[in-house]
Amino acid sequence: MELQSVFDKVKDKTFPYITMENLMTEMDVSYSTLRRMMLEGLPHYKRGKKIYFNPNKVQNWFDDKYSVVL
Repeated sequence: MELQSVFDKVKDKTFPYITMENLMTEMDVSYSTLRRMMLEGLPHYKRGKKIYFNPNKVQNWFDDKYSVVL
């Protein structure tokens, strides 16, 4: 899964996190699917009512959890 393009679309490059809504859109997954991934260990940060993700940590988590075997 290629999430590097997610960070490229962020307008404020000094804030290296994306919101849950943006990640759901980029990954084309539902709220419940993303919540399940968070319960499985997807790295995220919560500030107030907002949940943020670091695209690099999300990519690393997917690489570790869902490795492709050829």
